[in-house]
Amino acid sequence: MRHFLCILIVGLAAALFAVIACLAVACTPTPAPVRMGVTLETSDGGDAGIPDYNRSDWGRWIDADHDCQDTRQEVLIRQSEVPVTFKTDKHCHVVSGKWTDPYTGEVITNASDLDIDHMVPLKEAHDSGGWQWDDAKKLDYFNDLNHKDALIAVSASANRSKGDRGPDEWMPPNKADWCRYLRDWVAIKTDWKLSESCAEAHAVESMLVTNCPAP
Repeated sequence: MRHFLCILIVGLAAALFAVIACLAVACTPTPAPVRMGVTLETSDGGDAGIPDYNRSDWGRWIDADHDCQDTRQEVLIRQSEVPVTFKTDKHCHVVSGKWTDPYTGEVITNASDLDIDHMVPLKEAHDSGGWQWDDAKKLDYFNDLNHKDALIAVSASANRSKGDRGPDEWMPPNKADWCRYLRDWVAIKTDWKLSESCAEAHAVESMLVTNCPAP
């Protein structure tokens, strides 16, 4: 009986070691041409040492060029498929236009029905290394107009459905948008030197290889 227990214990220990080894290997994403030759830093060390996310740390929409149009208005103007109309002749606040929500394919004409989504959500940026940034860099990220798809006009319902989830937990209902979504996700994380979790890395890799031809 004692001999049997020893064999059982050794067997369980070997199985556990094998599982741990597999997980360790699984945490290393394989570079692929469809990822634009980019391999992000992979971090799955847990939340130890990372302070709690605080939305107020990341600022607000700003009017960087002092033309009375804050970042939200700039995105609405840039992404409308027709000339927008404004609330007053000062041209500060957009009222209407025509936007196609890439996440759902829905066409929206009323600006108040739109949210401006951060492609890589603020909490995701925080957890991926942005927690180390100073206030000025967080504000720059919040108002990033340098990457054309860092900020996207989408329906309020789609934005709330996505929340702060990454591609391993949420993808746009409109599958035709997946390739753009994944490539922009990787590009923005790369530009801002943000890390990715193991689950995120493998989800992105798998979906790009399966769904998206190399550009």
